[in-house]
Amino acid sequence: AFGRGVGVRARVGARVGARVRARARAFGALAAEDAKELQRLVPRSVTDSESLINFNRDWTGQFEGNSPLVLQPRSVAEVQEALAYCTNRRIAVVPQGGNTGLVGGGIAYSGEVVLSLSRMDAILDIDADSGVVTCEAGVVLERLAEALAPHGLVPPIDLGAKGSCQLGGIASTNAGGLRFCRFGSLLGNVTGLEVVRADGEVLDLMNVCRKDNTGYPLRQLFLGAEGTLGVITKVALAAAPKPESVQVAFLACASLDAVLGALRLAKRRVGEILSAFELVDAVALQSVAALPQVDADRLGLSLRQPYYVLLETYGSDAGRDQAALGAFLEEALAAESVEDGVLAQDETQASELWRLRELCPTAAAASGYVYKYDLSLPLRSWEAFTEECRGRMEPYPDARVHVWGHAVDGNIHLNIVTPEAREDVRTALEPWVYDYVAKRGGSISAEHGIGVLKLGAFQNTKAAAAQETMSAVKKLLDPNAILNPGKILRG
Repeated sequence: AFGRGVGVRARVGARVGARVRARARAFGALAAEDAKELQRLVPRSVTDSESLINFNRDWTGQFEGNSPLVLQPRSVAEVQEALAYCTNRRIAVVPQGGNTGLVGGGIAYSGEVVLSLSRMDAILDIDADSGVVTCEAGVVLERLAEALAPHGLVPPIDLGAKGSCQLGGIASTNAGGLRFCRFGSLLGNVTGLEVVRADGEVLDLMNVCRKDNTGYPLRQLFLGAEGTLGVITKVALAAAPKPESVQVAFLACASLDAVLGALRLAKRRVGEILSAFELVDAVALQSVAALPQVDADRLGLSLRQPYYVLLETYGSDAGRDQAALGAFLEEALAAESVEDGVLAQDETQASELWRLRELCPTAAAASGYVYKYDLSLPLRSWEAFTEECRGRMEPYPDARVHVWGHAVDGNIHLNIVTPEAREDVRTALEPWVYDYVAKRGGSISAEHGIGVLKLGAFQNTKAAAAQETMSAVKKLLDPNAILNPGKILRG
């Protein structure tokens, strides 16, 4: 039964940008003498309008800023001097990594100085025995993976944007990724950080050992803080052993209930080697198949079912893993949790199947304007949620609902695509989406962060006491509120 796998500037950007600018007026415009002094402190900088576009516009095209100056420090000392000066002069700063975020968290909307960490890109140490790797914040994830490979290691996180995203940004957003179910979150895999506070002081939280129980785990404050509490300049990360055996299957399922049945069975039959269980619905997969760089027919995909699953295992014995996966598939077919599927026969085919999942955001963006929702929701609520969402979109015939996500950890990516941005579509979705998730104990942001896009939803769904505590921490570490103003917190 299984085939062989050979085979518009967004209105939202303008709206949230206007809100952030209104909140950041206290900082004023960057004076010429300040710009000159900052360029003396950090000689590598960008000021010409054409080059600034790359830093003022995010990759989605939905968010556009207006920073007149991008600083590109090459050392921690330059970061210190720049931040100390900006604190003294009350100049707002937006730290920026690879600019691959999805919530506008790395864009300067109010003429802030952008502090790009891209030039600090040294891999400082790889300890093959412990697996801990120490890097500067500007190291690109894909480059780190290439450097780890000869040591028999892999990063504990994998993202579709791995060719551009940087470790500092990954840590600052506490990104989740495609293999969360195998490696867990960055909260457990980052062993140390070096952070420069707003006043220019270095906070040394570096630790190259996996265990450290000395007082408050301060590094956890900066994981997910989106650059609002300090600027991450170094990261120590616990890499994982490179698997000897990787098996990939792409499975077709008749319903979301069938997907969940397959997931329950996978946990029982291949749970100890399960590394990914990715959901893609037919609408999203059809959009991917329509991309010029994709040949779905060659992979043997029929695209006749409403839902698809990419299942991957990481193990140490190919024969044993293949036998376990085969037994799972036979049982899943018998239980009608799976209708059909494709098994990758080699590494190339496995990569091609993974590409179908990784290209989902690209395909959605190529189809029109995208309303993106990165949500955590109990698995039992997924079917009712997606059906109600489709019902809400029925009055808008040109709206297409794309669904994909990380099923193991309950992270669903809901994407509504229309030919162009429409306020009536957004009104039909918000705040309904966020209220639905909050009432069921989920999260309005599973892995993308808050930035500016989800600021209102964050305020409406996060407990007031939690927000007050966050504000107190912010005031302690950044009393002049110069770091990434208007992101996460309104103050």
